[in-house]
Parts: sequence; structure tokens; C-alpha cells
Amino acid sequence: MEKRDAAMDGGIIQKVVPFFRSEPQRAVVGVWRGGTWSPTAKEVVHQYRGKTLVGIWQLKGGDYPARQPARAVLILERQGEALEPLANDILVFGEGVYSQLSVADSDLTLESDVAVEVGNGRYHGVAQVHDGRIESVLLFHQVDAVIDREERQPIWWRGKQFWAQLKSLDDQGQKEGEW
Repeated sequence: MEKRDAAMDGGIIQKVVPFFRSEPQRAVVGVWRGGTWSPTAKEVVHQYRGKTLVGIWQLKGGDYPARQPARAVLILERQGEALEPLANDILVFGEGVYSQLSVADSDLTLESDVAVEVGNGRYHGVAQVHDGRIESVLLFHQVDAVIDREERQPIWWRGKQFWAQLKSLDDQGQKEGEW
């Protein structure tokens, strides 16, 4: 992964939590990689369900609740027509997109989904974990990013480097030019 400036931030929604302050706003809990918020920022968030863009939101705030210190709650305000957020929806902060990379093997074992960095460009991502094994990585990037297609990629978690063996494009059932 070559262009560091092509990295984007994002995450995956784990649940929508009650938030009664305002109708156009929603509070979501998830695993997020990167992103910053300030009261003066106008951060746009794109909501994907699968590969379909289903909503555009503005990030209105964030907090770490006492009962869930590892999972930030994001406060989102609907911009136009947007579907209600659901668990497993993907959020991309800014004007980026995401790719889902299937993982065949890794020396990193985890108990749940976590924020990671992937590739030599240290793209921001979220490792999706099932039964202690990374099944895939959501990789956040700009639309025109040049993504390294090497099957063995470095993956960073908590500042330590591990490796991930990605499934080949043929194993993922994708056409040439997709990732």
C-alpha cells in the first residue's frame, strides 16, 4: 500500500443505542479506526450497508461511556434521506470508501473486532474476528488509492507488527480489477 495520504478513517457499527435528544440524531456504538471530532468540525460520515451507500450523516459528537470504555459512542445527525443505522453497517469518515479483504491466516489472534493498520502504508482498518481468528479486514481508503495486492501483508495492532495472509483474488470470487 503505497500512498499514506490515501488512508481514510472509519469503522463498523455494533449497535444503535437509545438517544432521545433529537429526532435527526442517532447514537451508535462500534469499532472505529481513526477520526477526530471537535465542536467546530463538519465531519461527514458515509454509511454503507454491504457496498451500497445508504446514508450521509454529520458527526456531531463522541463519548466513551463508563460501562463500555473500549467502545466509543458516536452521535450522528442525518443529512437528507438516510436509512436507519443497523449493526454491521460500515461508516467511512470523509469522502473515502472501504474494501473488505478476506484473510486466510494470521499470526494475530483476537477475541473481538479491533482497530488495526494494514500494509506498508499502514492503512486504517478494522479486523473482523470470528472464533479468535481474523476473517477479514475492512480497509478504509480514498477512491483512487493504489492498494498493494501482495497476499502477505503486515498488520499492526497496539503498536506491534504481525502479518496477515490474504486470500487470493481467485479465492475471494472477485473479478480482475476489484479488491
